Amino acid sequence: MNTDHLSRIERLCQDFSSAHAEMRMLVLAIQEELQQVKRRYLARLRASVGKTRERHANLRLAVESAPELFEKPKTRILHGIKIGFRKQKGGITWADADKVVRALHQQFGGQADAFLHIKQVPDKTALNKLDASTLRRLGVEIHADHDEVVVEPVDGDVDRVVNALIEDAVEEEERP
Repeated sequence: MNTDHLSRIERLCQDFSSAHAEMRMLVLAIQEELQQVKRRYLARLRASVGKTRERHANLRLAVESAPELFEKPKTRILHGIKIGFRKQKGGITWADADKVVRALHQQFGGQADAFLHIKQVPDKTALNKLDASTLRRLGVEIHADHDEVVVEPVDGDVDRVVNALIEDAVEEEERP
């Protein structure tokens, strides 16, 4: 064993450890400053969150009560806010997994394994890629496949920061 090489590695470990500790202290200082800023603005932020929540609910109710305004196009952007309706992702279920497995083997033959887990149960992720008529033939039911109301800012960088701050404020508000 080369002791010079081991000594060099030990020095490099010490250098890395020092740099890492310095970085950690800097991150802790940044986090502490951010907490001070949040505390300074928290009361105003809570008031703003309440006002925003109320206005969001009012807008959502107005959009919900006028679906005919959003047939084509289904969404619009007004004052930087996307409103309207969008198709929900939807989910799928089946009453009899064995029946779906048999139907997959009948429908896809040797390729059926792409839609099955090893223990021979239907794979929801793979099945979600199939069209509705194929899913029905397989005995799979489609749920929540309808439009949902959209009311959301067209996010920019500042909006993402604002949303994160709002989430933090709401979490902080909910803590005992």
